Amino acid sequence: MTEGPDWGPTFKRVAQVPGKSAGSKQQLTEAELFARSAEINRRNAANLAVAHGAVDTGPDFDPWGWFSGWSTDLQNSITANTEAIANLEEIAAATNVTAAWVSDLEDMATIPRALVKTTALTGNSSAPKFRDILDYDSVSSSGTSEYRLHRGICPTIRPVKVTGSSQGHIYYTPIIVDRRGTVDRIRWIVGADTSLFSINYYEMALCIYNPDTGDVEKVWGSGDIKDGAADTTTLAEVFVSMGIDQECTPGQILFVAHQQTAPSALQVTRRFAAIDQLNKARTVPLLDAACYVAQNHSQGIPSSISFAALSRENRFLPYAAVSVNALESP
Repeated sequence: MTEGPDWGPTFKRVAQVPGKSAGSKQQLTEAELFARSAEINRRNAANLAVAHGAVDTGPDFDPWGWFSGWSTDLQNSITANTEAIANLEEIAAATNVTAAWVSDLEDMATIPRALVKTTALTGNSSAPKFRDILDYDSVSSSGTSEYRLHRGICPTIRPVKVTGSSQGHIYYTPIIVDRRGTVDRIRWIVGADTSLFSINYYEMALCIYNPDTGDVEKVWGSGDIKDGAADTTTLAEVFVSMGIDQECTPGQILFVAHQQTAPSALQVTRRFAAIDQLNKARTVPLLDAACYVAQNHSQGIPSSISFAALSRENRFLPYAAVSVNALESP
């Protein structure tokens, strides 16, 4: 029997899907497509895991299992970092007990620093640097002029001087000691000279009330600092380090004292920050006024002065502060 023609190619063409050529790639089954998609997703997840520190071990690497363990470890780490670890009784104090709005953290202040502010009414847009709390504001309501209310202005007094003599009021402002420690600095707010001629004398002092004698006694004096800490070009907070290393005790009554002298009629004392008061005496046996004044006293804050002899001043209260260094625990 003779060989006939090869019918194989014919049968293949008959079995070919219409619209496809003999060279077309064979289509994947649904299962194969699912497997390929799963592998692509696994590879993407594996790449992300490697970026977070995983080690890809090959086709058997399970990135989702690795992420599960990683998130658990991360949660444990976060929880550990939010647990309470401190015991108040075991931590030493970093500062004394002054609230931040009162003064510096280690200060005892005559008045809270946050209260040393007032308002001022002016006929211009520029806010004044200070306002004298003993002067009245006078604004006319007639006409069409615009007046502005300025807030956050520093209230001040101008210490009294005696023209023609080296005398001036000494202002004693009380501070009741509320902590134990060593006194360090005196802080206050001073103004600049407003005259062509500077003042003659400027002194700050720390004093204490002695209940045994009834006197206010000097603990430390700055001497004349008109050309030192008290010499500023604008209203500013300044301080002087006392350097006496003396310990104060709760219940003591300290006084920050201040005096200026300016004998010439052309000289003007420098302003001192203070807040206004009710101008009503206190009905208490000892500290019965906002502050105390030795009027027209000779130049220099004295070593001792009778507390009863001081004039009572209730119109204003000067701002000053004394810093206290905390004592080390025994």
